[in-house]
Amino acid sequence: MPLDRDGILQGNGILLYALYVLNLFFKFCDIVTWVVRAEEHIVMFVLIF
Repeated sequence: MPLDRDGILQGNGILLYALYVLNLFFKFCDIVTWVVRAEEHIVMFVLIF
């Protein structure tokens, strides 16, 4: 039983780590899209003035 429990814990750890990495990846994508939008706004601002 202890071996099975360790295996399950290890599997859950990998799953949690994958979710954590995905969360970071999505946050990074949000920041990138925000920066791209900001750059577009800056370009529009520069073109207007």
